[in-house]
Amino acid sequence: MKSLSERIAEYVIKNTAPGTPSARHAVIVINQAQIRDALKEGNSLLKIWETLSEEGVINFDYQAFRRHVRKLITEPNQ
Repeated sequence: MKSLSERIAEYVIKNTAPGTPSARHAVIVINQAQIRDALKEGNSLLKIWETLSEEGVINFDYQAFRRHVRKLITEPNQ
């Protein structure tokens, strides 16, 4: 079963304009396990962003990606 956060993120993606901060945040929430794993395996944020961008998973710039990842994944307790 999906977590509540994942279900909320899916709702936001379906019902919010793609370029909004809440939609970008939702994309990171849905993909956070994969992003966290890639970071643990030593991949850089830039390479992760490049890959997700090329795959069409994310459609926002690197700086926004970095901010959202830092906020949600690398500094979750702050």
